[in-house]
Amino acid sequence: MKPAHWRPLALRDVEAAAAWYGEQAGLEVELAFVDALVSAVDMLVQHPSAGASRYAVM
Repeated sequence: MKPAHWRPLALRDVEAAAAWYGEQAGLEVELAFVDALVSAVDMLVQHPSAGASRYAVM
């Protein structure tokens, strides 16, 4: 299983989104957003072919 590699721009986007959630709704929502994102990325790492296969043959 290959690990996920976060590009610097992606990390900046995540940090900005998390900060926005924190400002708008508080720390609990900010942390829930980060947890959900990490869970989704972990799932994709474990199951890279998960999701729609709409573009798989292109």
